[in-house]
Amino acid sequence: MAMSLQLLILRAISSLVDTKFGVEYFLGEGDNPTNRYCELLKLIEENPKICVKFALKSLVKKINLYESLLLIRDTTAKLFTESSGETLEDDTSLLSSCLGEVINAYTWDDKNYAQPKGLYPIVKKIEHVHDPIVHRGTSHGFHSYFRIHSFLESLVLLVTNSHAISVDLMAKALKMIVALVRNSSGLNYMAERITTTNLLHRCLLHEGAAGEDTYPNPGREIKSHRIALEIIYRMQTKYHLDAIAYVKGNEDELVEQLLGLHALLMTPGRCFVVSYLTMDSNIDVILSLINAQKKRYAEHPESGKCKSPVLNYAVDILDCVIRNCTNVAFLVDAGQSIVNVVKSHEIFESSVSAMLQEMAIYMKPLEIATIFSYNDVQSLCEVIKRSFDFFTTFPGDLITALRITRFLAIPETHGGGDRKI
Repeated sequence: MAMSLQLLILRAISSLVDTKFGVEYFLGEGDNPTNRYCELLKLIEENPKICVKFALKSLVKKINLYESLLLIRDTTAKLFTESSGETLEDDTSLLSSCLGEVINAYTWDDKNYAQPKGLYPIVKKIEHVHDPIVHRGTSHGFHSYFRIHSFLESLVLLVTNSHAISVDLMAKALKMIVALVRNSSGLNYMAERITTTNLLHRCLLHEGAAGEDTYPNPGREIKSHRIALEIIYRMQTKYHLDAIAYVKGNEDELVEQLLGLHALLMTPGRCFVVSYLTMDSNIDVILSLINAQKKRYAEHPESGKCKSPVLNYAVDILDCVIRNCTNVAFLVDAGQSIVNVVKSHEIFESSVSAMLQEMAIYMKPLEIATIFSYNDVQSLCEVIKRSFDFFTTFPGDLITALRITRFLAIPETHGGGDRKI
């Protein structure tokens, strides 16, 4: 059989394994007494083709992940809902091991759970590019498993019983929560379980409230409170941004949602709000509002001098994002669109035009076509050198250039799209 056909069949099987029915079929549960899992292992040993072997291994990894989530659900239920509250060391050790596997799979090993697209004809290496479609498919599989096994509910049980579990297990639970909330698909999953998510952040905010004797680690209490605030701000930002994206023809509702989003940027949780706005293509929602007003003013120049609350809020939000976002990865895709907006500042009324001109200083390095090129950093170095004599005034172009330098030099940390600030 041709390799392309084999890979196509394996991709179909991978989609089947994303469901409970598909996994149970491979494990030989229900009406199917045959264990297909062992057959997969035999195929891996017998198949010499690297690409096919990789595809088979990803299926095995998915089934292993499914079983880990099943063990987490059953063990937490046994410890905290079915027993008298006493925890056994073997059970907590099993929970810690399974949770560690889920964290690794979700944060940095997710590529190994995706099916390879094909084989390079010359170098004979598996083609694993950063394909957003492949990434979405992998995320869909993870969150399908999370829904099947009520994973978020298991995390809530661990957090509410933090006094009865080990420090290591609690740390892993918090790490998994952070990984979910800093991932766009993970946040969507949490939004689907909004009642459980509300309970989770309340539990995190009340960590340590029982007193010092029952909570021996005050540092962990501070961390859990910060995670709770991050959940709250990111979920609220998601709510406003989704509402803005879906509002059609109702300017009053649009202004109200923009006001709510703008108000969040004036709170201590600004960094979480900015971080969410720069995830994936979220900033495109704000850019589309500005471009719509730009098109309207281009067609009717006489209206360009009239103030628009939608435009004012949208430009102010964009300005806050540009000034405060330390992770400039979103500028790789959205940078040119922002540059085009700031260059057309003259068609807007004076206050908006002035704000866009200030923003243009931050966006100046992005006028260089190769600014994000790893192979040619000379232009980036020239921008930094040119602005260095004025660094005490914190010029915007120097700040952006240094952020891009950091982006090119330091890889993203495991466990989410955010880098440590």
